Amino acid sequence: MSRLVLPSELSRAALEEIVSTVQGLLYLDLGQDDREFWNPAKDWNSWDVCRAIQERLQRYGLVPGEEQDCTPPTTAHPAMSTADLVAWAQSQGLSPEDLDDEIHDQVGVAASNLNNRGLSAQIEFLVQQFGAAETQKLLTDLVSDNAPCGTTS
Repeated sequence: MSRLVLPSELSRAALEEIVSTVQGLLYLDLGQDDREFWNPAKDWNSWDVCRAIQERLQRYGLVPGEEQDCTPPTTAHPAMSTADLVAWAQSQGLSPEDLDDEIHDQVGVAASNLNNRGLSAQIEFLVQQFGAAETQKLLTDLVSDNAPCGTTS
């Protein structure tokens, strides 16, 4: 039997993905012009929403496979500092390569969450990472790359 994961054990990226999914299911709507918008009165089907939420929770081990006691196990380990975790991982023979796939997965989740928040959030992120001037250059390059042949901006 696999142990039910507690929300407190999830990464911030996982929590953000779950909340973003629920928020999108309940309020992200598509207009007649195929424009996405936040709609507090969105019409949704409770069965579809509940099923989608269950699937998202299942991805992170938050759905019990069978009946389980809801009292957290007393054998839980106290939280360790980052330095303690690094020392422990090294003592177990882990190397940076052992975490590569997990890091890629978590960054992918964070990127997907950011992309789902739309153009404003994407540009805000780019400005935070690279500054406004570099972001404007990147956007200008994208506009040029997307322009039909023979046109200029």
